[in-house]
Amino acid sequence: MLPIDSAVISTWLAWVQLVGGLICLVVGLRARGTVGELIAPVGAMGIVGSVTHFLWGTAPDAALIVFDVIAMVVLTAWFVHVYRASRERVRLLRNKQ
Repeated sequence: MLPIDSAVISTWLAWVQLVGGLICLVVGLRARGTVGELIAPVGAMGIVGSVTHFLWGTAPDAALIVFDVIAMVVLTAWFVHVYRASRERVRLLRNKQ
């Protein structure tokens, strides 16, 4: 059995998070006006997390932490906005019937 290095695993997971985040972001943005739109902010959160992982150690830690916190606050606000809009669309559709 091969020895498993945690640095290699974390790098692989960051790549998987980046690819999955890009897929979620593209699919979510293409699903404008539907419930599928909710995955776009989640995909952007994955991209931010993986980029932070790749930049850790090369950029100043304080700058990365500030960037990460600000990005997550903005993306959470985006998610809440999209969620409320989706919930309102569903409510309006139910009232039409």
